This record gives sequence, C-alpha cells and structure tokens, in this order.
Amino acid sequence: MLRGDSSPIRGKSQFYHVACAEGHVLHGQRTDGYQAMRCPTCGEGIFVLPRSPLPDPAVPSPVQAKRPAARSLNDDEGLILSDPPAADEAAKARSQAATEAMSEDENGDEIEWVDEVEPDVQPTVVAYQPDISTQALPAESRTSPSRRRLKAKPAPATVAAKAVPARMIEVEDRASLGERVWKRRNALIFVGVGLLVVVTISLRLRQQYLASLPTIVENGRTEGLAKLDAGDFQVAKQILVEAASAVEALGGQVEGAVEVRQGAQEAALFADRVGETLETLVESASKAESEAVWSKRFNTLYKGQSIIVETRITAVPDPDVPGSAYRIDFPIILFGGTIEPAGKGRIDLTGFRLFELEKPAKGEDKVFGARLESMRFDKEKGEWLIGLVPDSGCFITHDKALSHVFGPPSLAEEETR
Repeated sequence: MLRGDSSPIRGKSQFYHVACAEGHVLHGQRTDGYQAMRCPTCGEGIFVLPRSPLPDPAVPSPVQAKRPAARSLNDDEGLILSDPPAADEAAKARSQAATEAMSEDENGDEIEWVDEVEPDVQPTVVAYQPDISTQALPAESRTSPSRRRLKAKPAPATVAAKAVPARMIEVEDRASLGERVWKRRNALIFVGVGLLVVVTISLRLRQQYLASLPTIVENGRTEGLAKLDAGDFQVAKQILVEAASAVEALGGQVEGAVEVRQGAQEAALFADRVGETLETLVESASKAESEAVWSKRFNTLYKGQSIIVETRITAVPDPDVPGSAYRIDFPIILFGGTIEPAGKGRIDLTGFRLFELEKPAKGEDKVFGARLESMRFDKEKGEWLIGLVPDSGCFITHDKALSHVFGPPSLAEEETR
C-alpha cells in the first residue's frame, strides 16, 4: 500500500506456444496485455494471454501433463486482430512440425470465440508447457478476461437411425385397436349407453304398434267401409289406407283382411277422381295449341288422377288372331278442334293388367276404376288414346259408393244386377 504509486516489478520474460484452429503453431513472447493476431499460414484468429504476474508453476509430471488445462470463464467484449511478429526459420520449422503432429491427431476441436464479461473477477492462472507430439492443442494460462473455448465433436450415436427412402416420409407406428379403444373408453361407453336407450325405446314402441294393429284393422272394417258407402270418400280413404297398412304388417293373417284391402283401393279411387269427364278432357286436348302444350298441361293437372268407368266388354284377346286385345264400349265423340277438326277417342287398354288377371268374358258389364297415365293423338287412326297406369285398376264392388257418383241405378239396372 505504501508503494502503491510506484510501478510494478516486472518479472522475467514469458513465451507463448499457441496453435490456431487449423493446427499451425506460433511462438513468441507474451506482453503486459493480450495479443490478438492472425495465423500467417491460414489467416485464422489467434488469441494469446498476457504475461502472468504470478510465479511460474512447478513443472508437471508426465501424468499431469495429459490433463486439460483450466479454462477461464471471462471474455473481453471485442478483439482487434493484428499480424503476428516476424518469426525466424527455426520458429517456422517448429510450426511446421507441430502442424504435422496435429494432423495425425483424431480428436480435432472447433474453436468458438465467446465473450463473457466479468470485470470484478480475477481468474486464477494455471499454466504448463504441453508436449506437442502428444497434444493437438497446447494448454496455456488463462489470465485474461478473453478466452478460447474448445468445442469437441459430438460422439457418434449408439443406435443408427433407420434409413428412409427418398421421397418418402417416416411415419410412427399406429396404435393397436385395443389401445385406441382403451384410450377412448369413456366416449365409447357414453355412446353405447345412448344406443342401448334408443334401441330399448324403439323396441317398446314397436311392440305397442304391433299390439294395436288388430284394432286398426277392425276400425277400418267397420267405420272405414261405412264412410265409403256413405260417400265420405276422403275420410274413408284415410281410415282404410291405414287399416290396409296394418293388414300388410300382420301378413294378412287377420279377420277382414280382404274386405279392408278392397275397400282401401276403392276409397282411394273415389277420393282421387278427376274433376272433369273424359269427353271434356279430350275436347280440351283437341283444342290445345299443340301436342307439346297439352302434354305439359296434362302431366301437371291430370296425370295420376282416377276415373270410374261403367262399361261393357266388347272384345277379348283371341289366340288365333294376332294383335287382338280387350276392348270396351266407351266411345268418346269429338266436335272438332285445333289439332284434329273432327274425330273420336277411346280408352287404350294396352298393358292394363286388371282385365288380364280377371279375364272377363265378352259382353259382360263391368264397373272399374283406374288412374290416368297419358293422353295422345294417333294420327294413323285419327283418334285420341287415353292410357291407364297398368297396376292401378280395381273393380268397384260397393254399389252404395257408386251411387254417389253416377246416381241411383234405374229399375232395369237393378233387375240386371
């Protein structure tokens, strides 16, 4: 403290022996401050510590010489590199020998410059002179805030990675079905309980519906048929159609099945009757602007509606006469129109299955109902042909219902029946 203003005592000269990142060794004398220079061979940066104020350590034994030198944790904020001092031929020879020795070393390290500032900490210097023939890089004293960190190469992996072919992506193995089910067990349990409740309710409703079917059939056989005979066709249709569905659900094995089915067909035909006579429809068709205009109008207003026909069978199919078919006595006389000034019309029974199944005799009087399918003009015969839906035919058996359409039968008709 008394001699604080005096200059410090200078020690003896200290030399450095430092190799760059490429292994080129440089020699020189340390100074009071650190030195930052470039290797004259490869141009890599080299950092040299300043002269140590501490006494030289004891010469290390051969075993201690192989231990790594202590490393300082302090760095300067920045370094300015400069060219190294000129070296003589002997220094160059020693540098070349060190380079060859380092090239044979398999543990090459990468130098990474790290700046860490700790101004209030004075590092401890541990210096020794390594053997160049056995060391890739000589260890030296760390007395400056700046240091050089040696970064070792990573050790090879113990397990080799699985090679993946080009243009393919490595995908992890999917979990097994049992693992996926166990992972989602709560959701599956919730869904299973919900399905069990829905199935239970459905079965209960199904049982109640099956138990009520005989009652529905009986209601149609009594109330539905009574409404049909009374001329209340819309209500009769609703009751009898529901009763017919119940008969089908029971497989037809129920009392009154035949009556209910027949009544349902007749009630539907009576309820869906077209609001105009066939003569009026054909007259409207003949006065239309064109067949295309009438066809569009017919499909919109009349197709699918029903007609009730009371007629006589005038012809039946004859196996000995090709082209023979059923014909009825139901002529339609026209008074002229745009498409055909004068002509006639008739009901075309081609493909109509009711007569083919029942096979009525020639001259027999029949009352039947059917649904309209088409209405077209035959230019070769000069007549309008009214086509019927093939499976829509049904013979009318309820005379009371028929009287609400054609009026009460005459005395002659009653005697005939």
